[in-house]
Amino acid sequence: MAAIRRKVINNNVHAISKLELIKRLEAVDRFNDALSILKADDLLYEKWSAASEIRQDDVNARALFQNLNLDPDVMLGK
Repeated sequence: MAAIRRKVINNNVHAISKLELIKRLEAVDRFNDALSILKADDLLYEKWSAASEIRQDDVNARALFQNLNLDPDVMLGK
């Protein structure tokens, strides 16, 4: 199994690869639900599409996981 890649950013904030987040959403059978939420907001969807990694403190990502009744800290690997 491939190692989870995390990148340390300023102030010790980490980022996780979007591919890893997709795998985590798949594992809990919530990927399609997440995609529906993202596609409901064009700007949010474009930001998601453009990103290769997501910061653990990203407000939009944390809200997305909360809307899916998933723990943002778990999903973002905190």
